[in-house]
Amino acid sequence: MVVALAALPGALYSVFLTLVKFRSSYRCGFSLLSSCSSDCSAVLTSDWSMVLGAPISAYSTAYFLVLLGLAGALLWRPSAFMYTARPLLLLFGWAGLVSVAALAAYATLAVGGWCPYCAVIYALTLFAFLGVSLMHSQGHLEGVRSLLSLRMLQSSTLTITVLSFLALVSVETVWYRLAAADVAIDAECVVHREALPETLLRTSAPAKPRAQVALFVDLSCPHCRREYEIWREYVQHSGDRVLLSIYHMARHGECLPGSSGSKNPSAEEHKSCKAARAVECVEGMHEGKGLLMIDKLFALQDGSKPFFSRNNLGNAARELGIEGIPSDLESPEAATSEFFVCLEDDSSAGMSRIRDHADFGAASGFVAPPAALLILYDADGAPRSQMVKIAGAKDHGDPGRLIDEAEAELAAKEQQGLNTQAL
Repeated sequence: MVVALAALPGALYSVFLTLVKFRSSYRCGFSLLSSCSSDCSAVLTSDWSMVLGAPISAYSTAYFLVLLGLAGALLWRPSAFMYTARPLLLLFGWAGLVSVAALAAYATLAVGGWCPYCAVIYALTLFAFLGVSLMHSQGHLEGVRSLLSLRMLQSSTLTITVLSFLALVSVETVWYRLAAADVAIDAECVVHREALPETLLRTSAPAKPRAQVALFVDLSCPHCRREYEIWREYVQHSGDRVLLSIYHMARHGECLPGSSGSKNPSAEEHKSCKAARAVECVEGMHEGKGLLMIDKLFALQDGSKPFFSRNNLGNAARELGIEGIPSDLESPEAATSEFFVCLEDDSSAGMSRIRDHADFGAASGFVAPPAALLILYDADGAPRSQMVKIAGAKDHGDPGRLIDEAEAELAAKEQQGLNTQAL
């Protein structure tokens, strides 16, 4: 009964996490796990969050359902299943315990965060393991002997249990992949186009652009880095007449929007506002190098913390050829150099742009970075009256597909409007 009481909510909660993972990855208006808003977003989108094309929560769903099936069999006919279901529960109990211990260690040591959603799964797994232990009054070693016995190896219960686990994982994996392949732009993500604030951070504009991606980023956010690198590479190599514009959404200090006092602990730790100011200073001092500075600052996420210390910012700017920055960044000459004076100037044009970007993002309803506005153009190069609003980082696959889907959705919206006018 203890195992069943842990397994049922564990299965339901795992299904919930799978749906949240899917919506965060593929739905343009949902970003619970695909934005830099909490440690959960980092943990549940890390390298270990997907196994063989399925989210880790799909495996925990199958795990808890198998536990529930075995516990249900024992509750239904204990005399018939005692010698087969009980050792199998011991096997799955230990497998679950070892798995969550490894995942918790990875989240803490490699990702550097702790997710309450994951902690619920850990607790339910531990609770189930406690129930399994209570079944083995003679000790786990005796349960292992039963598990390795000839009777167990020849048991149909063992075969059915293993096949059930594999079947459940396979079904969820197929569902996840088919649903991902069939994703389209949601109608509610199409909004009226507004004039964007000024930015100097953009790729070269095509004569007749097909689309513009206005990307709002915090330079300390790993999701922002991934989204930026995807679009930057696509714009550079696709030859598809797409313009990339970068806007600041640093969630720290004086870079926060005037309408919000909400800070992000990671952005504060890494001084992301200073990073945004450094990018603006570099672009102001040497036109065209702002995007290169963004490349360098995102790369600092692989280094020591805090990412954007005074020395790291100064070294990055000097490597880009910004003049006047001495090698000794602690010297008086460094403090009076144009770059560091700009970095501390609250009245600079760059700081004004950063605040404008933050205010626009807040007014647009962006809660956490990254966020993007996809602006499409007609055949004559004129922007359309509507644009697509995207919250969080997405599993684009081919970014060109997203543009195709956005064009199809805008065309459907325009046709719907014409039909309404005709009526």
